[in-house]
Amino acid sequence: MPLLESNPALQPITLEEKAPNQFDHSHLRALQRKVKKWRAKLGPEQEVMFLQRHIVGDMGISDYTWMNKLKITLAGELFEHKLYHYRLVYSGWTYVQVCLGGESFESLSSGLQNSFWRSGGVPAMHRTDSLSAAFNNHSEQEVLTERYRKLCQHFSVKATRNNKGVAHKNGAIESARGHLKRKIDQQLLLRGSRDFLTLSDYETFINLIIAKINCRCKTHFDEEKPHLQALPSRRTNDFREQYVKVTLRSRIRALCPQGNRT
Repeated sequence: MPLLESNPALQPITLEEKAPNQFDHSHLRALQRKVKKWRAKLGPEQEVMFLQRHIVGDMGISDYTWMNKLKITLAGELFEHKLYHYRLVYSGWTYVQVCLGGESFESLSSGLQNSFWRSGGVPAMHRTDSLSAAFNNHSEQEVLTERYRKLCQHFSVKATRNNKGVAHKNGAIESARGHLKRKIDQQLLLRGSRDFLTLSDYETFINLIIAKINCRCKTHFDEEKPHLQALPSRRTNDFREQYVKVTLRSRIRALCPQGNRT
């Protein structure tokens, strides 16, 4: 006990070494139980974590995840990409779409609006991490970008942000993201190949996995759906507006997901 009081980080196997030739390895389990009991009653204070209680219709969460480690190829060429991942926190209903560019406002707006329309309603709050497309990260306060503010205003949804550096408070999306990637990896193993002929084939493969996830949470989603806010009469912008001066002989080059196109 004096050793633990002076240095609570000491492990039972280390304490055992302080009394050489008096104990053998069969006594270790008993010592581990005693140390565990001491830490619970007299050891340093521990952070208290409470079980999160999710409210029906309250929140949807958006996130992006890199898929490069799964080494997916299209027609033999390595396909580097992200997935946009939306999830209703209460029911676990999920929407995913392939993201060919970065974490831009256009991909966030497109993915979020597709999620709302596919689920048939809008939660009270929408949460992301510190996406530059959604938040002005140079500000000390939580300041929304103008386009994201208008997007949330159009759908009457309150924007919130994840707790930085506190993963256990963001478990509704952090753990779901890991489960999703493992499911995709497992289905790739069953498929026997990570190569797809076209992007459309790969998207169909992803959509089948998401359909299975949503099938498992159908009961909770049926309970949650009536509590979602009604959709507006129309979608809003999911593209970038730019105003430029042109002449009669100018050429326009528009940004496309798969590169520039004139």
